[in-house]
Amino acid sequence: MDIKEVIDKDDLVGFKKIINELGYTISDEEVPEFMQYMRIFLFYGCDGVNECNDIVTKHGRWDDFKTFRTLNSHNGEPEIYGIAIGSYTLALKLAEKYQPESGKFLTSQRKY
Repeated sequence: MDIKEVIDKDDLVGFKKIINELGYTISDEEVPEFMQYMRIFLFYGCDGVNECNDIVTKHGRWDDFKTFRTLNSHNGEPEIYGIAIGSYTLALKLAEKYQPESGKFLTSQRKY
């Protein structure tokens, strides 16, 4: 089963299995939140995490992602809403859009 099928079926066990097969560990508490994040990512056809984060911000949905949301700063710029670096990489791998980043580097993150 691919990621889209698992999300469409709301298959939390299957979702976690796919994540584990990619070599990542995710807590049972994070699974439904991360599945919802990926549902947004795929529904809107996002090209990257920043685009998905902008959608989440626009719709005021950050409280839906308390287990992995962070305030991030890139190259010392002001903090913006985002997700933890491990979640960032995982989201791109799940969406098959992972490429080494050549843009701004994350210089700090903090949970809120």
